[in-house]
Amino acid sequence: AQNPIVAPSANPSDQEPAVTAEQALGYFDGRIDAVVQAMDHTKIHNKSSTVVKIGKQQIQVLREGAVPSALIKDWSTLNILFVCTGNTCRSPMAEAICKKYFADNLGCRIDELDQFGYKIESAGIGAFRGVPASDHAISVCRQYQIDLESHKSKQLTAELIEQSDLIFAMSYTHWTRIIELDPLAERKCFLLDDESDIADPVGYSEEVYRQCFKQIEKAIIRRTGGIL
Repeated sequence: AQNPIVAPSANPSDQEPAVTAEQALGYFDGRIDAVVQAMDHTKIHNKSSTVVKIGKQQIQVLREGAVPSALIKDWSTLNILFVCTGNTCRSPMAEAICKKYFADNLGCRIDELDQFGYKIESAGIGAFRGVPASDHAISVCRQYQIDLESHKSKQLTAELIEQSDLIFAMSYTHWTRIIELDPLAERKCFLLDDESDIADPVGYSEEVYRQCFKQIEKAIIRRTGGIL
């Protein structure tokens, strides 16, 4: 099994944590019925448990032990991915809108979201690497105090799908492609707007982009509101 065991340390409060069955029996002889000793005596079992405090918005490693704090952070991070075609308008807007929505609700800066356990990204099923967001997408986002100037497009990959915990597709076509790349993703992949596809605004006016922005924003609030 690859899952960690969540349990308190086997020691009185004023003593060092027990890291062997013998130490645990020494502390609690006559007060416990049985001790389970693992067969794999690797060095990880000679370390005390990692103690983590789970708050309403953050987790804090109080004592680093057998499980490194970096791994705790990785396990506790929710990875959200938005997917469109070229990763220059719809999914970048969705990524940026979601980041602002989460930051506003958590009372933090966008660049602090990872400290609160959120990683939000976007990609395109037919994207070229390193292309900036479209001018209209940048302009519309700027009107809502959202910065897309630094965005660079990236291609959707099977690895990116596997690393994501929640995936939101702009259309059924995108959803289908995601499942083709990774059939196991069906359990975590959804249409961002479950009432209708979010149409591609490329080639249309800034007003069309603004309507697209508003549809994405409404869908994100509906889809992710229960996460925060």
